[in-house]
Amino acid sequence: MATAHHDPSTTPHELATQQSQLEPLPRQPTGLLTTLPVPIQRVPPEVLGEIFLYAPTSQMRPRNYQATVARVSLVCRHWRGAALLTPQLWCDIWLRADSPSLVYEAISTWSSRVGRAPRHLEVSAIHCGGINPFYGAEICAENTSTCVFAKSVFRQLLKQSPSKWSSVTIDCPAWECLQQFIASLDLAKDQGDHSWDSIQSLEVVTTRWCVWPDDDDYEPLFHFLPPSVAKLILRLPNQHEIGFSLDCWVYPLQIPHSNLRHLTSFELSFGDFLEIYYHALFATLDHCEALETLRINFSFADLVHLDPQSPHPSIVLPNLRHLDLGQVNWPFDCLKKIKMPLLRELRISFSEKGDGGGLGTVICSVGDPKPHGTYDGQELSDFIRGGEDTNTQLCSLHINAICLHNDTLFHILRDLGALKHLRLEWIQFLPIPPEVDDFAKLMAHTPPCVPNLTTLEVLNLKHTDYHEIGSLDSFVEERGIELTLTCHSHAAGLREPEEDSGSQE
Repeated sequence: MATAHHDPSTTPHELATQQSQLEPLPRQPTGLLTTLPVPIQRVPPEVLGEIFLYAPTSQMRPRNYQATVARVSLVCRHWRGAALLTPQLWCDIWLRADSPSLVYEAISTWSSRVGRAPRHLEVSAIHCGGINPFYGAEICAENTSTCVFAKSVFRQLLKQSPSKWSSVTIDCPAWECLQQFIASLDLAKDQGDHSWDSIQSLEVVTTRWCVWPDDDDYEPLFHFLPPSVAKLILRLPNQHEIGFSLDCWVYPLQIPHSNLRHLTSFELSFGDFLEIYYHALFATLDHCEALETLRINFSFADLVHLDPQSPHPSIVLPNLRHLDLGQVNWPFDCLKKIKMPLLRELRISFSEKGDGGGLGTVICSVGDPKPHGTYDGQELSDFIRGGEDTNTQLCSLHINAICLHNDTLFHILRDLGALKHLRLEWIQFLPIPPEVDDFAKLMAHTPPCVPNLTTLEVLNLKHTDYHEIGSLDSFVEERGIELTLTCHSHAAGLREPEEDSGSQE
């Protein structure tokens, strides 16, 4: 084109011909963009809606598709129609309490598209109206109109809406905000309570609270729980937020006994305290008569007795089937006070995130010399089987992020006659002398150990440890056990137990 433009020999007729050839080119991309959506428009809307469910979501809210719905609805009418036919896209609603644009009619219309699928509602805010949380609490206590959790839209959704919520999450930055939230709900008692009374699962997040109320001055903190709640999730404040002078969590959880008796699932996450007074936990669990699933994250805090001389009675969870303990720390003295005669599934993690990041705990079996920095493996064994004389019915065991020394694994598994599934994840086996080979001892023991074991998973094992597991191959071949073994080179950095040159502990 440039050559033709500057070439004096080019005639006007030739220039006109070249221009006529170039004119259709700018229109070709436009036509291409018009025809691109045609094949995907031929996809049935039900299939297209299923494809939308694979869109990436937030790690904090993996079931929330609000952003996905907003994006696909802007593409074309066909895509919006496909989204409307997919109830899973509308089930999870997250409302920022400090948002100025919360309209009941719009939220109610959104939730009506769920159909019969379970609905989840989250109401949360990092700050109350953008105010510093250390001062926002005082303002909420003095003037309800300044608290963003006192908005009428929440009262309408939870007490007057025809939509029934199966699960609700309340994340308030201060205790006073939760008070204002509940006080606002109470205003609607005479207007109908269908939505609130349908809640089956309730999560209350208190991780940013700067104070924990004293139960002697107020009614129980969680007096507002509807009787329909069967699953309760409670996330407690952190030590650096709440500013206790002590490093020990000693405060009652303040859940009414009438609600505890109906719980079938209870999840509890402690903050970063050094110690947890066992009575603060046991006084709550002692009333959970119907509890079937229990998950506790200890944040590596020690479960302790404040008065070692006082009696510490055991508690019984007669219906507990599933127990999940995260970020556990030694000793197990207090945990052994929990009796679970029907326990079927147990998971214990000694890591911060379940990925071996906190790996470094070393245990050894009873009777062995204990190198410096190790813990008594018999304590763990006694807890897993529920006591020295208990005939455990445990069917599934998952141990995460621990370092096994000598024949500790043998002592743990020896009396688990009903065990069918064993998962060892982010485990390190220290060098094993032939006389303490765990799997060889399991095969040689009389009566046979773990006779019902059918599946064994050894996951994220350090590469160099594979040849140190001893008779693992012989064990699974002799028993016909299905073995899954994976290695991970990043599970390194674990220390060997140090030989104690002084007196043994």
